[in-house]
Amino acid sequence: MPFPDEEAKLKSGRIGMVERLHILETLGKYTQEKYDEYLTQGASTYGYDLEKLKGSLKFVPDIGTFENSYYLQGKDEHWTDIANYFEYGTGLFNSKRAGKYRAGYIRPVIKEYMKFVAKDGRSVITGQVKGVHPIFAMTKAIKYIEFNRGILQRGIRLELAQNGN
Repeated sequence: MPFPDEEAKLKSGRIGMVERLHILETLGKYTQEKYDEYLTQGASTYGYDLEKLKGSLKFVPDIGTFENSYYLQGKDEHWTDIANYFEYGTGLFNSKRAGKYRAGYIRPVIKEYMKFVAKDGRSVITGQVKGVHPIFAMTKAIKYIEFNRGILQRGIRLELAQNGN
């Protein structure tokens, strides 16, 4: 979206409910586009192929607070879990690479095996675990929109005024 001219004028007064909804939906779509962009950047940085996760960021506009609520939702529950997994990472990861584009594995140093409790409550005993770096694509996209909200909102309102809506 092009940024509005400084000379363009907006009518003063309160923003109507229909206009609020249109602004929130447009801001949500911009956030979804930024999410896909940041997802691609983060994936290429760490060597992941995350094309199937594009479009996982969803939003719900709230006209009363004039804000969008964002969440991750994939094609099904499995892809939603994967989207969250790559958004926040595993918390542990090996910074040394095991190849040009493969993330390294976490291996125990003191003992032969690692023992931990997984998120679903299962007890796991293993010799190595693959860690994932967090990408924070959703967080970055939301912060970008929040930082530029005034300019984007003005542009959306000018676009609406020009279209006569």
